[in-house]
Amino acid sequence: TQPKAADAKAQSVEELAKLIGAERDARKAALAETQKQLDWRFVHFADEFQQRLDALADRLSAPAARATEAPRRETPPQSQETPAMVPGVDDLQRFHLLEGKLALAESRVAEVQRWSKAVEAQMAEEQRDAESRMKEAEAWL
Repeated sequence: TQPKAADAKAQSVEELAKLIGAERDARKAALAETQKQLDWRFVHFADEFQQRLDALADRLSAPAARATEAPRRETPPQSQETPAMVPGVDDLQRFHLLEGKLALAESRVAEVQRWSKAVEAQMAEEQRDAESRMKEAEAWL
């Protein structure tokens, strides 16, 4: 009966090791899939952001192009100038708008990177936990 009990323990340890290994592999696959999804979201976000910036630049440059094509009118007196009439204000406003958009994009990129690091840290912690459980199971048997 002793050899049967030892044989059963050895089989249960092997089965436990296989289960833990399968769990580890599944978690690695889940981490890889999550990383792929985050990478895809980041690339998709960057493309969409670039398209929006291009569309904004086109919208902002269209009135400026029409203004240069239109015949020059007599400039109004200084007291009647509005900020839109002052040369360079459109460019400055556009620059500030683009700076704001870039800041938003950078914050979103940082958020995605934080998510990625958090997922990686969680997976590493779970890996350590699985290894410690395996060692405890081996020590117990």
